[in-house]
Amino acid sequence: MIWTVGLSMVALSVLLWLPRSMLAVWRCCTPWILSISSNTRQPGMAVRLWRSAHVFNLLHLQVLELLDVQHVLSVALWGFNQVTYLVVDSAESVWCMTLVLAAALHRPVKAFGNLWHATVISFGSSICKRLDAIKMKTMTQHASTALLLMLCAQPSVHANGQADANGFVEDASVQLHNRFVFERIDYQKGDRFKTTIDGQALQSSTAQESGYGAMLTLKSGFTQGLVGLGLDAHAYGALAVNADDLRGGRARYLAKDSRGHVRSQFGRVGAAVKLRMSSTVLAYGELRTKNPIFNSSDSRLLPETNRGFLLTSTDIAHLLVQAGHFTGWSDRNSRGGNLDLRANYSGTTGSAFRFVGGHWQTPIDALKVSLYWGQFKDNWNTFHFGAAHSLTLQAGRSVDLNLNVYRSDDTGAAKAGPINNTTWSALASYRMGMHKLGLGYQKVAGDTPFDYVNRGSIWLDNAMQLSDFNGPHEASWQVKYEADWSGAGLPGLVSGLAYTRGSGTDGSRVGADSAYYGAYGQGGKHWERDMMLRYNFIAGAIKNVSLQLNYSVQRANSAQSLMDKNFNQWRLLVNLPVVL
Repeated sequence: MIWTVGLSMVALSVLLWLPRSMLAVWRCCTPWILSISSNTRQPGMAVRLWRSAHVFNLLHLQVLELLDVQHVLSVALWGFNQVTYLVVDSAESVWCMTLVLAAALHRPVKAFGNLWHATVISFGSSICKRLDAIKMKTMTQHASTALLLMLCAQPSVHANGQADANGFVEDASVQLHNRFVFERIDYQKGDRFKTTIDGQALQSSTAQESGYGAMLTLKSGFTQGLVGLGLDAHAYGALAVNADDLRGGRARYLAKDSRGHVRSQFGRVGAAVKLRMSSTVLAYGELRTKNPIFNSSDSRLLPETNRGFLLTSTDIAHLLVQAGHFTGWSDRNSRGGNLDLRANYSGTTGSAFRFVGGHWQTPIDALKVSLYWGQFKDNWNTFHFGAAHSLTLQAGRSVDLNLNVYRSDDTGAAKAGPINNTTWSALASYRMGMHKLGLGYQKVAGDTPFDYVNRGSIWLDNAMQLSDFNGPHEASWQVKYEADWSGAGLPGLVSGLAYTRGSGTDGSRVGADSAYYGAYGQGGKHWERDMMLRYNFIAGAIKNVSLQLNYSVQRANSAQSLMDKNFNQWRLLVNLPVVL
């Protein structure tokens, strides 16, 4: 119903505007009419028509101005007291949002109006191409009101926000997340990893690390009032359980000192202040983000964080809007914060990363889309488009479709060199009872690999356990199978198997001025096999404890192994969250 009302208002605004447009044509043509009528036997007729047109025009303007009560009518029809349809909870908020939309829509509406006049009165009266200011004001108001209703007049799951604040302490929460990780990597076919200890370059065919991590997180509530104030803080600490300096030299989980020795313990602390108005939160400090182009990874012993500003809004129903500006970075095994932001593959640094975008739950059932833009200063700009749709069939069957598209171009000083890259992936999955079968495809179009900032900022479907399959010009496909054993009487048990193969990697077109020069050969190809077994305790004293075992294998030819080595990986992950 509400969409019908919104579209009807757009149509009504246009229909009511067209007569005024024709009146403008009439007014512009009046001198021409009067000049003709002066040579006729009834010169007063044109004058009377001209005056009548002005009277009608004035009355018409007043009618259109009165139609601005559609704001009030909308509230009267659907009400805003319970925030059932309108996301805002006062008439003043409706007016404020309308003014913002009016300013945003003014130029598009004006361009449309100019185009309309140029079309209607193309017989040569140039003065008629100028639109009357009050006409533009009214037209823009109606267009903004209709857009406001279509976007905002939907049931909102985040409608209350700050109105539900109970207090800084009353809504506070404390959680201690415990994690144990063991990983062993056995290199194959003569491959090894390199490390430096006390200035001596060493190599090893085996990498092994194990450690315990504790993540204490405090999240306050918001103070009451129009604008709420809050504070988030965290303390991360880790202990090395078993890792010698050589085999632990890869330092994927544990930290090393300046001499290359594995630290027995390390950690860091951080905090962020936050403000909330309605359902919009502005935070500054050490933060974790979640979006396709600037995502904080939590796949190792400790999570990574970034320092900067983050704005998150859910004021518009079914729409999550994010904007951020970050200037510092703490890696997952970092002992401190505010390091330079760093790209994963080129290794280039930047002083800032900024982004804006959002996720939208469309009116189409189970269809979600996302759109983001980001800039890694003096390196590249990145656009992302994503879509996910789930189609429920009969008898416990469903089809899931997923699409991700990235577009990157160099900008500013272009520290990583020239970049002109489009990378996309698609994954289709079919679920039947406890079984789920998926088939995916991924393609990199560009002379450089798809690169990103932050360890988790790659939402491509073929980004697997060991490889991202993101080499220059690389094409890859995967087939995966998952089983949820709760359907067989084993609730909490999940298993999975995936096979991914990539080929066509060609790094020969990368110039010497690129940070990726020499990283890839020509004709690179590789494959990866992943097996996973996970169990979540769903009851008892150890409820929410999860155990996960991964075994992964990767094999690559010489052109590919410059970046992707040949090795087998065992990984055990134990998570124990505790709410204090």
